[in-house]
Amino acid sequence: MLAASGLGLAAMPSHTEAPVESPCIFIEGLELDPGVDGAANLRGTLTLTNTREGACGAVVQLYASHPDWEDTPPRLVATVEENFEGNESAIISFPIDARGFATWDADLEGWIVASGIYRITANYSPDHAEGARSFDQEKTLFFPANWKKTD
Repeated sequence: MLAASGLGLAAMPSHTEAPVESPCIFIEGLELDPGVDGAANLRGTLTLTNTREGACGAVVQLYASHPDWEDTPPRLVATVEENFEGNESAIISFPIDARGFATWDADLEGWIVASGIYRITANYSPDHAEGARSFDQEKTLFFPANWKKTD
């Protein structure tokens, strides 16, 4: 699902780390679909499975890191909240808001999503690195100061 596009995004090989496990929800199969313009329309897909006999809910957090952010912790870029009946499994698709990747550029008076390799992890906290995928944002993206989320 990590497809290269002609507008500046190249696919990166996936990590082969063990899936993340919570007390009742098992996370596996994180995939990223960058669309035609990279981080501007990034979508994620996860497979979540309730490992209990009874109902269970979980909030999965997606964190991003970038080499330019070395002095800061990973950024929370998306959350996925799901409730399941016993032993139920589902494939969940969701948008990842590009504003989570952006930094303010005072010289340009706008927001930029820097080029480079972004690493996304699906976890229950930023302290874990399991379930990681990466994508290469080959072109820097610029957004105006009044940039708002669009669906």
